[in-house]
Amino acid sequence: MESQASNASITSLRVGSLLHVRVAGVIDETFPLTPSSKGLSGLVVVDLGLVERISSFGVRRWIEFVGHPPQGVAGLYVINAPPVVVDQLNMVEGFAGVARVLSLLAPYTCRFCKEDRLRLVRLVEEAKVLDQAGAPEHHCPVCSQPLEFADEPTEFFDFARRQQFSAVDPAVLRYLRSSIPSEPSELSSHLKIVQDDITFITLASVLKGDLNVRRLASGLEGRVAFDCCHVSTVEPEALPRIEQVLEVASQGAQVVLSRVPPPMLAVLSKSTKTLPVKLATLWLPCDCRNCGQVTHQRIQTSEYLEVLRAKGSMERVCPICGGNARAPALAQFQGLLARTPLTEKAQDDIEALEQRALSQYLFGATNSEPGSKNTSPTDVHSQGSGRVQIIRRLGQGGMAEVFLAKQQGVKGFEKFVVMKKILAQFAENPEFVDMLFAEARANARLTHPNIVQTFDVGVTDGVAYILMEYVRGPDLKRLITELRRKGMALPLEHALRIVAEVAAGLHYAHSYVDPSGTAHPVVHRDVSPHNVLVSLDGAIKLSDFGIAKVQGEEQTQAGVIKGKISYLSPEAASGRPLDWRNDVFALGVVLFELLTGQLPFRRDHDAATLAAIVREPAPVPSQLRPHIPQDVSDLILRALVKDPARRTPTAAAMREEIEAVITHHRLSSSPASVAQYFKETLGDRLVEYAPSSASGSGTGSNPRSLMPGTGSHPKPLGPGSSSGSGSGAMRAPSDLSRPPVRGSGSLPRMEAEMRPPPPVAAPDAERGTEVVSVHSEPPRPPPVAAPAPRPSRPSG
Repeated sequence: MESQASNASITSLRVGSLLHVRVAGVIDETFPLTPSSKGLSGLVVVDLGLVERISSFGVRRWIEFVGHPPQGVAGLYVINAPPVVVDQLNMVEGFAGVARVLSLLAPYTCRFCKEDRLRLVRLVEEAKVLDQAGAPEHHCPVCSQPLEFADEPTEFFDFARRQQFSAVDPAVLRYLRSSIPSEPSELSSHLKIVQDDITFITLASVLKGDLNVRRLASGLEGRVAFDCCHVSTVEPEALPRIEQVLEVASQGAQVVLSRVPPPMLAVLSKSTKTLPVKLATLWLPCDCRNCGQVTHQRIQTSEYLEVLRAKGSMERVCPICGGNARAPALAQFQGLLARTPLTEKAQDDIEALEQRALSQYLFGATNSEPGSKNTSPTDVHSQGSGRVQIIRRLGQGGMAEVFLAKQQGVKGFEKFVVMKKILAQFAENPEFVDMLFAEARANARLTHPNIVQTFDVGVTDGVAYILMEYVRGPDLKRLITELRRKGMALPLEHALRIVAEVAAGLHYAHSYVDPSGTAHPVVHRDVSPHNVLVSLDGAIKLSDFGIAKVQGEEQTQAGVIKGKISYLSPEAASGRPLDWRNDVFALGVVLFELLTGQLPFRRDHDAATLAAIVREPAPVPSQLRPHIPQDVSDLILRALVKDPARRTPTAAAMREEIEAVITHHRLSSSPASVAQYFKETLGDRLVEYAPSSASGSGTGSNPRSLMPGTGSHPKPLGPGSSSGSGSGAMRAPSDLSRPPVRGSGSLPRMEAEMRPPPPVAAPDAERGTEVVSVHSEPPRPPPVAAPAPRPSRPSG
C-alpha cells in the first residue's frame, strides 16, 4: 500500500477478506489513504494506535477517506484510536465517516508511580459504564494501584455515546480476539493447508486423550508444521497421543512445531522421550506496561532460550500502542528447550502460511485475497439444467464478487453469463444471503431491453449465487471517469440518450404487471452511474437491483438508509417511505452529473451531504455550465424538486421530456451511437471488452479492434453538438416510452403509461412494519409535451 512521500507510515496485513491497516506517524495533507486507494476491499480494520499527531489538513484528508471509502470496502472499522484522534472524533462533525470505532486508548495516571498510562477501552464491552458518564476502571501494571482517569469522562467519551452502533461482523471480532490471551480460542477441529512441499496443520483449542493419530499424521511427507497457537487446554491423557502423532508424522516428513503456547510447553516438558521434531517458534503472552494490554506474540525459540540462559528479559513492541511489551521468563521450560532440536533461523515460508491459517479460522475456508485470480477456468459449478464454467473474475463489490462464466448444456449449448457470488465472509450471514436472493427475485420478473436480465439462482459449495446477462461493456461511472482523465466531457445528446434509456427501464420496473394481471411495481433505490452498463454492442442497461423494493415484500426496516449517499432522494435521506419518484430524483442527479461534471449535493462528508439533499436547493445546471440549454436545465431541476408530489411524476414523463428536448434541438443519438462514441474516444481503455476477451485468455485484443478507422474526434460539449457517429435514427417519444407488452397482451394507451404506478409498500415509521399507502386514485400528471419555458429554479 502506497505511503511514499507521506508523513504517515502505512502497513497492511491481508487475512482472507479482512485487511488490517496500521497507520503510524503523522496524519497530514500527505495522508495516502483516499477514496480511490487501491488494494482496500472486504472488511477493513484501520489501526490508529501508533498515530502521533493529526493536523488540520490531515483532518480533511481523513474525512475524505472514511466518508467515501473505496467501493470494494464492505465494512470499515477503527481500532486503538489514541487521544489525539479521540479529540477530533469529539470536535469535528463527520470525522468517523461511515467507520465504526471499536476501541480507543484512553489517558490514565498513577498517583503512586507518578506516571501517565494509556489504557485500551473497548467501546462495546464498556458501553454501560460510558452511558453513565464514567470511565472504565484500570490498575497500574507496576504497583497494581487504581489508576485515575486523566480527562473529563463526559467529554472524552462523548462521541462514543453518540455513535450509532450496528452489528459488527463476527469475523472482525474473532480477528481482534485471536491474539489476546484472555480471550479463549474457539477452534473446535484441526485445520490443514497444503502448499508446495509444506503441510500446515492448525491444532484445535482443546487436545484430549482421544486425539486421532491417523487423521493428523498418516501420509505426511515433505515439510510439516504443527501450528499450536490456538491450543489453550491440553489434558494430561493427551501426551501419549501427541508423542505418537509426532513420531508417525516424522517418519516421512521433516516436522516443526510453531507458535507453541505455555499450555503446550507444560505438557511436552513432562515427556521422557526425545521429540523427533524441531521447535521453531513460541506463542507467548507479552505484557505492555504502557497500555496494560497482554498480547500473544511469535518469538523465535532459539532467541528465547538464550535470554533464559542469560537470566535476562525479552521485550517486544506492543502492537496496540507501540510501547514495550515484556515476554514472561518461563524458566521451568528451559530444560525442554535445551534438549529439543531448535530451528536455527526463521522459517519464512512456513510463517507466511499463518495468515491463511488465520483466514481458515475466521471465515471457515481458505479464501483468497480479493482481487486475486486464483479461480481457475476449469472451476465448474453444478447447476439445474447444465453446468457453469467460470472463466475469469470481473470484479468485487461490497457484498459479492462477479465472474464471467459460460453456461453449458446439451448438444453443445453455450451462453456467456455473469455469475454473482456472495463473498465468503457473508456466506452464512442470513441478511446478506437474503439480499442476494431478493435481488434475484426482483430482477427475475423484469424482461426489458434496458434492464440486465437474471437467468438463475442457486447455491454451490455453500455459497449463494445468481446468473445474469453478460453485458460486454463497463459501467457509466467508469466511462465518465475515463473521459475526465482525458479532459473531455460527454456530449449533450449522448448524456440525454443514456438517461432516456435508463428511464425506459425504470418505468417498466415501476409499472410491472405479471402475466396474471397482478401489479408488482419495483423501485430500484440505487440508481447511479455505477449501476448503468453501456454495452459496446449498442445497448444501455440498468443493473444491480440488490436493494430494490418490490410491493408486498418486506426487506427494509423503517428509517434504514440504503443506496449511494450522493444519489439519495430527500425522502430516502430522511428515512421516509419511498415510491417510484425516489428513482426519478436519482436519475435527475445522474443527468446533472453527466452534464456538469459534479454532484449537486456532494459535500465534504456524508452528514453534510444528507443535510444538503434534504434542505438545500439544487444548483442551476445552466449557471454552472452555460452551454447547457435552459430547457435541459429546467428538465433536471424538475426531477430534483424536494417534494415528491411536485417532482417530475414518473420515469416515463422524464423520458418524454428528454425526447422533446432532443427533437427541439435537433440532436441525434441512439444506444448504438453512444457505444460508438465511447469506442472512438476510449478504445485504448476498453481492451478488456474486446470480443476475444470473453474467451478467458485474459489478454484481450488489440485496442484498435475497438476503434473504427474513421479517426473522428469528439466535439466539445455545447448546444447542438453531435458526435456524428451512429445511425442518427431517433425514435419518436411515444415509441420509446411504452414498456413491453404486459400480461394482458395489449398495449395500453399513452395516457395510461404516464399514470404513476401503483403504490409501493412503505415502512411504518412508528411500528417498523410494512403498510401499503392507500389512494382512491393515484395522482395523474399533466400531459407531457415539449416543455414550455419554466423558471430557472423550481421551488421546493
